[in-house]
Amino acid sequence: RDWSSDVCSSDLQKAEMIMMPQLVAGFHAMVGLAAVLVALARYYDLGSGEIMDSAHLAETMIGVFFGAVTLTGSIVACGKLHGNIPSKSLLLPFRHWINAAIIVASIALTYGFCISEQASFSGSLYLWVEVAISLFLGWHLVMSIGGADMPVVVSMLNSYSGWTTVAAGFMLDNDLLIRS
Repeated sequence: RDWSSDVCSSDLQKAEMIMMPQLVAGFHAMVGLAAVLVALARYYDLGSGEIMDSAHLAETMIGVFFGAVTLTGSIVACGKLHGNIPSKSLLLPFRHWINAAIIVASIALTYGFCISEQASFSGSLYLWVEVAISLFLGWHLVMSIGGADMPVVVSMLNSYSGWTTVAAGFMLDNDLLIRS
């Protein structure tokens, strides 16, 4: 039997090389989602009986921040590259002030999160507000960039997914993730 004819048959779906940035953006979105879910699971894991110290709580917020930004930013980049989202840049009024306010709010939320009791109402509120504003920031950052620059944005998101992996490594005390 000639296996090469099966591999090259037109029945198989092929991913063209031009679709690689979308594929990479999709992978980055999954890394971002995983980081957010790891942070949430680590914070709410009361079965272990371990109380998280301020350093672990700060790592949790950093993981949520970079993970959520990577998640929504990668989804938007993938959508723009694939043509599902218009490639025209979305320029909100006061966008730089909005971004600055989100960064300041993230720092304030991290501080409040670190001094709150683990799995308390206020700690959960800080965490979920951070998730929401970080998801918005990722969406807003990438929506404000035109579609022609999306391959560069995917490379920036590659860096963000690396930061999320490191943050997850610190949250899980996993040296392999930290060194990757």
